[in-house]
Amino acid sequence: MTAYRALFLKAHARAGQTVLIHGASGGVGLAACQLAFASSLKVIGTASTVDGRQLVKENGAEFVVDHSKGEYWEELKEAYPSGFDVILEMLANANLEHDFELVANNGCKFRLKLYANHWHWDEHT
Repeated sequence: MTAYRALFLKAHARAGQTVLIHGASGGVGLAACQLAFASSLKVIGTASTVDGRQLVKENGAEFVVDHSKGEYWEELKEAYPSGFDVILEMLANANLEHDFELVANNGCKFRLKLYANHWHWDEHT
């Protein structure tokens, strides 16, 4: 439900758009990958482990980077110079500074602040 709400009710993602999912190997991230792929979005993910990156690819991502290595955002900028239409962040402000460099014109970024019994949305356009 969280992944669906983020992608389609909040970000209004549409087929053909490009979505960057930070922390894509976690539960919400994998659900977002699957939903985005099934809806014909271009899925790009980040994960810190080899197994995690493989899992993200198996769940619909066309490109996955290791967010634990320094300056991984440069790899994303090079691979997707037009930026991302939607960026989902699972860890509050972990990538906020660099995500503003990665978001496409008219794109949006959502931080999903996940807590034990509730979540909060922050939209940045």
